[in-house]
Amino acid sequence: MSVTERFRDVFRRYTPWWLSDRSRSSGKSVGYRFLWAMIAPLDAYADVLTQGLQAAWPGRGTPTALPLIGRSRGIIRGMNDSDDQYAAKLRAWLDRARGWGSALQLAIEIHDYVADNVGNHPTVKVINRAGHWVIVDGAGNVSTANASWNWDGVYHPERAGFWSDEWIVIQLSPWALRPGGMSGITNDGHALGHLATLQQVDEIKGIIAQVKGAASKVRAVIWSLDASLFDPTNPATRPDGTWGAWGGIGSGSRVVGGRNLTSCRYWEPR
Repeated sequence: MSVTERFRDVFRRYTPWWLSDRSRSSGKSVGYRFLWAMIAPLDAYADVLTQGLQAAWPGRGTPTALPLIGRSRGIIRGMNDSDDQYAAKLRAWLDRARGWGSALQLAIEIHDYVADNVGNHPTVKVINRAGHWVIVDGAGNVSTANASWNWDGVYHPERAGFWSDEWIVIQLSPWALRPGGMSGITNDGHALGHLATLQQVDEIKGIIAQVKGAASKVRAVIWSLDASLFDPTNPATRPDGTWGAWGGIGSGSRVVGGRNLTSCRYWEPR
């Protein structure tokens, strides 16, 4: 039986003439209709079986199975992934998983997740305390650099030997800053300081937890609306050692000494 044939079509070839589909006006089709009623459910069962098997094949089966496959393979769907784009990620999950634990794959996974509604991706930089930079630009091109990174050398000089510390910089952030800064926060389903949704925050933190090295500590995720900041070739655009701890600058305010709060927002995963 060909894959395009149905049971209720094939059984016609095995039906004797006296049970064939003769004219109903003759009153001699009752036997055929009885057989047809028994055979037809086989087509329904075969269809369910086929769909059930194909559901586990991303891009071939029903798109409703993609979230379940993604959960089993540890691949979080991108902010604006189409079904086809997400299915392609799921098919390549073993290749992606081989890189987990590296700064490069961490940058790639965040780059692939973050996209605006027309598919533009930001530049993602992963920097460790030793000053090694891994950069994935908006087009997905990878480069590296070595430039000093002094996040908290003034506030916490004792951390100079914390070799496992990493920072993630995303430029340009896809989210506008929250009007009014971080004051007047209401429970509107968005993050503090900018208009990321709580689901997006949880998913990005999930990517970090899944992909970063087991010994790595992500000190901060920095979302920047200024492409000129955090330039490995320009020390003036990088932290000056006073960015690592909340301070009491101002009357009762929680302001970090040197951090740029005009065009950047900071997450500190725990």
